[in-house]
Amino acid sequence: WKWGVQYFNSPDNLTLAPSAFNEEILNEQTAKLEAELTAWNKERTPTKNATLERKEGGFEIVPEQQGDNVNTKKVFEDFKAQLLKGSSEIELTDYTIKPSVTADDPKLTEELESINKIAKVEATYIINGNSFQIPPEKINEWLIYQDGKVSLNRELVYAYVTQLGTDYNTSSNPSTFQSTRRGEVSVPAGSLSWTIATDAETDELIANILAGESFSRSPIAQGSANSGSPLFGNTYIEVDLINQQMWYYKDGQVALETPVVTGKPTTPTPAGVFYAWNKKLDETLRGTNDDGSKYAEPVDYWVPIDWTGVGIHDSDWQPAYGGDLWKTVGSHGCINTPPNVMKQLYGMIDVGVPVLVF
Repeated sequence: WKWGVQYFNSPDNLTLAPSAFNEEILNEQTAKLEAELTAWNKERTPTKNATLERKEGGFEIVPEQQGDNVNTKKVFEDFKAQLLKGSSEIELTDYTIKPSVTADDPKLTEELESINKIAKVEATYIINGNSFQIPPEKINEWLIYQDGKVSLNRELVYAYVTQLGTDYNTSSNPSTFQSTRRGEVSVPAGSLSWTIATDAETDELIANILAGESFSRSPIAQGSANSGSPLFGNTYIEVDLINQQMWYYKDGQVALETPVVTGKPTTPTPAGVFYAWNKKLDETLRGTNDDGSKYAEPVDYWVPIDWTGVGIHDSDWQPAYGGDLWKTVGSHGCINTPPNVMKQLYGMIDVGVPVLVF
Protein backbone atom coordinates (compact mmCIF):
# COMPACT_ATOMS: atom_id res chain seq x y z
CA TRP A 1 0.00 0.00 0.00
CA LYS A 2 2.97 2.36 0.36
CA TRP A 3 5.51 3.51 -2.15
CA GLY A 4 8.70 5.30 -1.12
CA VAL A 5 10.87 7.64 -3.12
CA GLN A 6 13.48 4.89 -3.29
CA TYR A 7 11.67 4.01 -6.50
CA PHE A 8 13.80 6.85 -7.86
CA ASN A 9 16.96 5.53 -6.19
CA SER A 10 17.10 8.56 -3.90
CA PRO A 11 17.89 8.53 -0.17
CA ASP A 12 14.63 8.70 1.77
CA ASN A 13 16.02 11.40 4.08
CA LEU A 14 17.07 13.78 1.33
CA THR A 15 15.02 16.96 0.93
CA LEU A 16 15.18 18.26 -2.60
CA ALA A 17 14.18 21.57 -4.06
CA PRO A 18 12.17 21.55 -7.32
CA SER A 19 15.25 22.61 -9.24
CA ALA A 20 17.08 19.48 -8.12
CA PHE A 21 14.92 17.24 -10.29
CA ASN A 22 15.60 16.46 -13.89
CA GLU A 23 12.12 17.12 -15.29
CA GLU A 24 12.55 14.71 -18.20
CA ILE A 25 13.62 11.83 -15.94
CA LEU A 26 10.89 12.64 -13.45
CA ASN A 27 8.21 12.54 -16.14
CA GLU A 28 9.59 9.32 -17.56
CA GLN A 29 9.64 7.58 -14.18
CA THR A 30 6.19 8.96 -13.30
CA ALA A 31 4.73 7.51 -16.50
CA LYS A 32 6.17 4.10 -15.66
CA LEU A 33 4.82 4.32 -12.14
CA GLU A 34 1.38 5.40 -13.41
CA ALA A 35 1.21 2.41 -15.75
CA GLU A 36 2.16 0.09 -12.89
CA LEU A 37 -0.42 1.58 -10.54
CA THR A 38 -3.15 1.47 -13.20
CA ALA A 39 -2.49 -2.24 -13.82
CA TRP A 40 -2.53 -2.89 -10.08
CA ASN A 41 -5.75 -0.94 -9.65
CA LYS A 42 -7.52 -3.09 -12.23
CA GLU A 43 -7.18 -6.05 -9.88
CA ARG A 44 -8.97 -4.19 -7.09
CA THR A 45 -12.70 -4.49 -6.38
CA PRO A 46 -14.41 -1.43 -7.87
CA THR A 47 -16.56 0.81 -5.76
CA LYS A 48 -20.15 1.05 -7.00
CA ASN A 49 -22.78 3.69 -6.36
CA ALA A 50 -26.26 2.76 -5.26
CA THR A 51 -28.50 2.57 -8.29
CA LEU A 52 -31.86 1.39 -9.60
CA GLU A 53 -32.18 -1.97 -11.31
CA ARG A 54 -35.07 -3.67 -13.05
CA LYS A 55 -36.53 -6.60 -11.16
CA GLU A 56 -39.47 -8.85 -11.97
CA GLY A 57 -42.00 -6.66 -10.21
CA GLY A 58 -40.48 -3.31 -11.11
CA PHE A 59 -37.35 -1.35 -10.27
CA GLU A 60 -35.56 -1.57 -6.88
CA ILE A 61 -32.69 0.23 -5.19
CA VAL A 62 -29.47 -1.77 -5.29
CA PRO A 63 -27.24 -0.57 -2.39
CA GLU A 64 -23.80 0.90 -2.93
CA GLN A 65 -20.70 -1.32 -2.73
CA GLN A 66 -17.49 -0.16 -1.10
CA GLY A 67 -14.54 -1.45 -3.09
CA ASP A 68 -10.80 -1.11 -2.60
CA ASN A 69 -9.84 0.51 -5.90
CA VAL A 70 -8.21 3.92 -5.81
CA ASN A 71 -8.54 7.17 -7.70
CA THR A 72 -5.35 6.97 -9.76
CA LYS A 73 -5.90 10.38 -11.28
CA LYS A 74 -5.95 11.96 -7.83
CA VAL A 75 -2.89 9.94 -6.76
CA PHE A 76 -0.79 11.39 -9.53
CA GLU A 77 -2.17 14.87 -9.03
CA ASP A 78 -0.69 14.72 -5.52
CA PHE A 79 2.41 12.66 -6.36
CA LYS A 80 4.75 15.32 -7.67
CA ALA A 81 3.66 17.86 -5.08
CA GLN A 82 4.35 15.40 -2.26
CA LEU A 83 7.67 14.43 -3.79
CA LEU A 84 8.84 17.99 -4.13
CA LYS A 85 7.84 18.64 -0.51
CA GLY A 86 10.20 15.86 0.53
CA SER A 87 7.51 13.33 1.45
CA SER A 88 8.76 9.77 1.20
CA GLU A 89 5.40 8.01 1.19
CA ILE A 90 1.92 8.18 -0.33
CA GLU A 91 -0.74 6.24 1.53
CA LEU A 92 -2.90 4.67 -1.20
CA THR A 93 -5.76 3.91 1.18
CA ASP A 94 -6.26 7.67 1.43
CA TYR A 95 -7.30 7.54 -2.24
CA THR A 96 -9.79 4.70 -1.99
CA ILE A 97 -12.87 5.63 -4.03
CA LYS A 98 -15.96 6.19 -1.92
CA PRO A 99 -19.55 5.80 -3.23
CA SER A 100 -21.02 9.15 -4.23
CA VAL A 101 -24.60 7.82 -4.20
CA THR A 102 -25.87 5.74 -1.30
CA ALA A 103 -29.06 3.72 -0.88
CA ASP A 104 -30.58 6.37 1.40
CA ASP A 105 -30.00 9.18 -1.10
CA PRO A 106 -33.32 11.14 -1.26
CA LYS A 107 -32.82 11.83 -4.96
CA LEU A 108 -32.48 8.10 -5.68
CA THR A 109 -35.63 7.38 -3.69
CA GLU A 110 -37.46 10.05 -5.65
CA GLU A 111 -36.27 8.55 -8.93
CA LEU A 112 -37.43 5.10 -7.80
CA GLU A 113 -40.90 6.42 -7.05
CA SER A 114 -40.99 8.13 -10.44
CA ILE A 115 -39.92 5.08 -12.45
CA ASN A 116 -42.24 2.69 -10.60
CA LYS A 117 -45.12 5.08 -11.16
CA ILE A 118 -44.41 4.79 -14.88
CA ALA A 119 -44.01 1.00 -14.64
CA LYS A 120 -47.49 0.72 -13.07
CA VAL A 121 -49.27 2.86 -15.65
CA GLU A 122 -52.44 1.20 -16.97
CA ALA A 123 -52.14 1.70 -20.73
CA THR A 124 -55.31 0.72 -22.60
CA TYR A 125 -55.80 0.52 -26.34
CA ILE A 126 -59.19 0.86 -28.00
CA ILE A 127 -59.10 -0.64 -31.50
CA ASN A 128 -62.10 -1.40 -33.71
CA GLY A 129 -64.38 -0.80 -30.74
CA ASN A 130 -62.57 -3.36 -28.53
CA SER A 131 -60.25 -2.52 -25.65
CA PHE A 132 -57.25 -4.29 -24.14
CA GLN A 133 -54.45 -3.33 -21.77
CA ILE A 134 -50.75 -3.39 -22.58
CA PRO A 135 -49.30 -6.01 -20.19
CA PRO A 136 -47.48 -4.26 -17.28
CA GLU A 137 -44.52 -6.60 -17.72
CA LYS A 138 -44.22 -5.30 -21.29
CA ILE A 139 -43.96 -1.70 -20.11
CA ASN A 140 -41.47 -2.78 -17.44
CA GLU A 141 -39.39 -4.39 -20.18
CA TRP A 142 -39.37 -1.13 -22.14
CA LEU A 143 -38.17 1.03 -19.24
CA ILE A 144 -34.61 2.37 -19.22
CA TYR A 145 -32.94 4.03 -16.24
CA GLN A 146 -29.66 5.71 -17.06
CA ASP A 147 -27.77 8.62 -15.54
CA GLY A 148 -30.67 9.39 -13.26
CA LYS A 149 -33.15 9.66 -16.12
CA VAL A 150 -36.09 7.45 -17.08
CA SER A 151 -36.86 6.68 -20.72
CA LEU A 152 -38.30 3.91 -22.86
CA ASN A 153 -36.54 1.69 -25.35
CA ARG A 154 -37.96 3.13 -28.57
CA GLU A 155 -36.90 0.12 -30.60
CA LEU A 156 -38.96 -2.22 -28.40
CA VAL A 157 -41.98 0.12 -28.39
CA TYR A 158 -41.73 0.45 -32.16
CA ALA A 159 -41.72 -3.35 -32.51
CA TYR A 160 -44.85 -3.55 -30.33
CA VAL A 161 -46.69 -0.93 -32.40
CA THR A 162 -45.60 -2.67 -35.60
CA GLN A 163 -47.12 -5.90 -34.30
CA LEU A 164 -50.33 -4.02 -33.48
CA GLY A 165 -50.48 -3.03 -37.15
CA THR A 166 -49.89 -6.60 -38.27
CA ASP A 167 -52.68 -7.82 -36.01
CA TYR A 168 -55.25 -5.06 -36.42
CA ASN A 169 -54.71 -2.92 -39.55
CA THR A 170 -57.98 -3.13 -41.45
CA SER A 171 -56.08 -2.27 -44.63
CA SER A 172 -54.49 -5.72 -44.57
CA ASN A 173 -56.75 -7.85 -42.37
CA PRO A 174 -60.19 -9.22 -43.32
CA SER A 175 -63.31 -8.44 -41.30
CA THR A 176 -65.75 -10.94 -39.89
CA PHE A 177 -69.33 -10.21 -40.93
CA GLN A 178 -72.66 -11.83 -40.11
CA SER A 179 -74.30 -12.03 -43.52
CA THR A 180 -78.00 -12.32 -44.28
CA ARG A 181 -77.97 -15.68 -46.05
CA ARG A 182 -74.56 -17.23 -45.56
CA GLY A 183 -73.98 -16.74 -41.86
CA GLU A 184 -70.56 -15.56 -40.72
CA VAL A 185 -68.26 -14.65 -43.59
CA SER A 186 -64.79 -13.16 -43.92
CA VAL A 187 -64.73 -9.97 -45.99
CA PRO A 188 -61.35 -8.85 -47.41
CA ALA A 189 -59.89 -5.41 -46.78
CA GLY A 190 -61.18 -2.66 -49.06
CA SER A 191 -61.45 1.09 -49.38
CA LEU A 192 -62.98 1.46 -45.90
CA SER A 193 -59.86 0.84 -43.84
CA TRP A 194 -57.03 2.31 -41.80
CA THR A 195 -53.33 1.67 -41.22
CA ILE A 196 -51.44 2.53 -38.03
CA ALA A 197 -48.91 5.33 -38.56
CA THR A 198 -46.14 3.40 -36.80
CA ASP A 199 -43.60 6.19 -36.18
CA ALA A 200 -46.13 8.74 -34.96
CA GLU A 201 -47.93 6.19 -32.79
CA THR A 202 -44.66 4.99 -31.25
CA ASP A 203 -43.71 8.53 -30.20
CA GLU A 204 -47.18 9.28 -28.84
CA LEU A 205 -47.36 6.01 -26.90
CA ILE A 206 -43.96 6.70 -25.32
CA ALA A 207 -45.07 10.21 -24.32
CA ASN A 208 -48.29 8.88 -22.77
CA ILE A 209 -46.46 6.24 -20.72
CA LEU A 210 -43.72 8.59 -19.50
CA ALA A 211 -46.40 11.01 -18.29
CA GLY A 212 -46.98 8.47 -15.51
CA GLU A 213 -50.79 8.54 -15.63
CA SER A 214 -53.12 5.74 -16.74
CA PHE A 215 -54.68 6.37 -20.13
CA SER A 216 -56.76 4.97 -22.97
CA ARG A 217 -55.98 5.67 -26.60
CA SER A 218 -56.64 4.56 -30.15
CA PRO A 219 -53.70 4.34 -32.54
CA ILE A 220 -52.83 7.24 -34.83
CA ALA A 221 -53.85 5.88 -38.22
CA GLN A 222 -54.09 6.85 -41.86
CA GLY A 223 -57.03 5.89 -44.02
CA SER A 224 -60.75 6.33 -44.46
CA ALA A 225 -61.85 5.02 -41.07
CA ASN A 226 -61.27 5.65 -37.36
CA SER A 227 -59.01 3.06 -35.73
CA GLY A 228 -60.91 3.20 -32.45
CA SER A 229 -64.43 2.59 -33.78
CA PRO A 230 -65.90 -0.57 -35.33
CA LEU A 231 -65.25 -0.56 -39.07
CA PHE A 232 -68.98 -0.86 -39.70
CA GLY A 233 -72.02 -0.77 -37.47
CA ASN A 234 -75.64 -1.71 -38.06
CA THR A 235 -76.22 0.63 -41.02
CA TYR A 236 -74.62 -0.68 -44.22
CA ILE A 237 -75.13 -2.09 -47.71
CA GLU A 238 -74.58 -5.82 -48.14
CA VAL A 239 -73.80 -7.33 -51.55
CA ASP A 240 -73.80 -11.13 -51.69
CA LEU A 241 -71.98 -12.12 -54.90
CA ILE A 242 -72.94 -15.78 -54.68
CA ASN A 243 -76.64 -15.09 -54.18
CA GLN A 244 -76.58 -12.00 -56.46
CA GLN A 245 -78.55 -10.11 -53.87
CA MET A 246 -78.17 -6.70 -52.24
CA TRP A 247 -79.60 -5.40 -48.95
CA TYR A 248 -79.55 -2.02 -47.28
CA TYR A 249 -79.69 -2.24 -43.50
CA LYS A 250 -80.68 0.87 -41.56
CA ASP A 251 -80.13 0.68 -37.77
CA GLY A 252 -80.09 -3.11 -37.98
CA GLN A 253 -83.32 -3.43 -39.97
CA VAL A 254 -83.71 -4.29 -43.67
CA ALA A 255 -84.73 -1.06 -45.40
CA LEU A 256 -84.31 -2.34 -48.97
CA GLU A 257 -83.63 -5.66 -50.70
CA THR A 258 -83.08 -6.39 -54.39
CA PRO A 259 -81.50 -8.87 -56.80
CA VAL A 260 -78.52 -7.47 -58.71
CA VAL A 261 -76.13 -8.33 -61.52
CA THR A 262 -72.44 -8.07 -60.67
CA GLY A 263 -69.26 -8.36 -62.72
CA LYS A 264 -68.90 -10.98 -65.43
CA PRO A 265 -66.23 -13.71 -65.09
CA THR A 266 -63.60 -11.68 -66.97
CA THR A 267 -64.25 -8.51 -64.93
CA PRO A 268 -65.51 -9.75 -61.56
CA THR A 269 -66.78 -7.44 -58.85
CA PRO A 270 -64.07 -7.22 -56.19
CA ALA A 271 -64.89 -8.39 -52.67
CA GLY A 272 -64.07 -6.12 -49.77
CA VAL A 273 -65.18 -3.72 -47.06
CA PHE A 274 -65.90 -0.59 -49.11
CA TYR A 275 -67.89 2.58 -48.57
CA ALA A 276 -69.94 5.02 -50.62
CA TRP A 277 -67.41 7.81 -50.93
CA ASN A 278 -69.60 9.88 -53.26
CA LYS A 279 -73.09 10.17 -54.81
CA LYS A 280 -73.71 11.59 -58.28
CA LEU A 281 -76.70 12.08 -60.58
CA ASP A 282 -76.60 11.75 -64.38
CA GLU A 283 -73.07 10.35 -64.62
CA THR A 284 -71.48 8.77 -67.71
CA LEU A 285 -69.42 5.68 -66.91
CA ARG A 286 -66.46 5.13 -69.21
CA GLY A 287 -64.10 2.21 -69.67
CA THR A 288 -62.77 -0.50 -71.95
CA ASN A 289 -64.57 -3.62 -73.16
CA ASP A 290 -62.93 -7.04 -73.29
CA ASP A 291 -62.24 -6.58 -77.01
CA GLY A 292 -60.40 -3.33 -76.40
CA SER A 293 -63.18 -1.03 -77.57
CA LYS A 294 -64.27 1.89 -75.42
CA TYR A 295 -67.67 2.31 -73.84
CA ALA A 296 -69.53 5.30 -72.41
CA GLU A 297 -72.68 4.37 -70.49
CA PRO A 298 -74.96 7.08 -69.01
CA VAL A 299 -76.62 6.29 -65.66
CA ASP A 300 -79.05 8.26 -63.54
CA TYR A 301 -77.65 7.29 -60.14
CA TRP A 302 -74.00 6.62 -59.41
CA VAL A 303 -72.47 5.57 -56.07
CA PRO A 304 -68.71 4.76 -56.31
CA ILE A 305 -67.38 2.41 -53.60
CA ASP A 306 -63.69 1.83 -54.37
CA TRP A 307 -60.77 3.56 -56.07
CA THR A 308 -60.82 1.52 -59.31
CA GLY A 309 -64.14 2.70 -60.73
CA VAL A 310 -66.42 0.10 -59.15
CA GLY A 311 -69.75 1.34 -57.83
CA ILE A 312 -73.49 0.79 -57.55
CA HIS A 313 -75.73 2.21 -60.30
CA ASP A 314 -78.96 1.76 -62.21
CA SER A 315 -78.84 -0.34 -65.40
CA ASP A 316 -81.88 -0.09 -67.66
CA TRP A 317 -80.17 -2.28 -70.26
CA GLN A 318 -80.33 -5.40 -68.10
CA PRO A 319 -83.20 -7.78 -69.04
CA ALA A 320 -83.46 -9.16 -65.49
CA TYR A 321 -81.53 -9.47 -62.22
CA GLY A 322 -80.23 -12.20 -59.94
CA GLY A 323 -79.52 -15.85 -60.67
CA ASP A 324 -76.63 -16.61 -63.03
CA LEU A 325 -77.08 -13.60 -65.31
CA TRP A 326 -73.71 -12.24 -64.14
CA LYS A 327 -72.06 -15.09 -66.07
CA THR A 328 -73.51 -13.97 -69.42
CA VAL A 329 -74.54 -10.32 -69.14
CA GLY A 330 -72.43 -9.33 -66.17
CA SER A 331 -70.99 -5.87 -65.68
CA HIS A 332 -67.45 -4.54 -65.94
CA GLY A 333 -67.26 -4.91 -62.15
CA CYS A 334 -70.04 -2.60 -60.98
CA ILE A 335 -73.18 -3.65 -59.15
CA ASN A 336 -76.03 -3.30 -61.65
CA THR A 337 -79.27 -2.47 -59.87
CA PRO A 338 -82.88 -2.21 -61.12
CA PRO A 339 -83.54 1.47 -61.99
CA ASN A 340 -86.57 1.93 -59.72
CA VAL A 341 -84.75 0.29 -56.78
CA MET A 342 -81.60 2.31 -57.38
CA LYS A 343 -83.65 5.50 -57.20
CA GLN A 344 -84.92 4.43 -53.77
CA LEU A 345 -81.46 3.41 -52.52
CA TYR A 346 -79.90 6.66 -53.71
CA GLY A 347 -82.41 8.63 -51.65
CA MET A 348 -81.95 6.46 -48.55
CA ILE A 349 -78.18 6.37 -48.12
CA ASP A 350 -75.64 8.96 -47.08
CA VAL A 351 -72.10 9.36 -48.31
CA GLY A 352 -69.86 7.26 -46.08
CA VAL A 353 -72.20 4.28 -45.64
CA PRO A 354 -70.20 1.02 -45.51
CA VAL A 355 -70.63 -1.41 -48.44
CA LEU A 356 -69.69 -5.03 -47.75
CA VAL A 357 -69.14 -7.12 -50.85
CA PHE A 358 -68.37 -10.84 -50.54
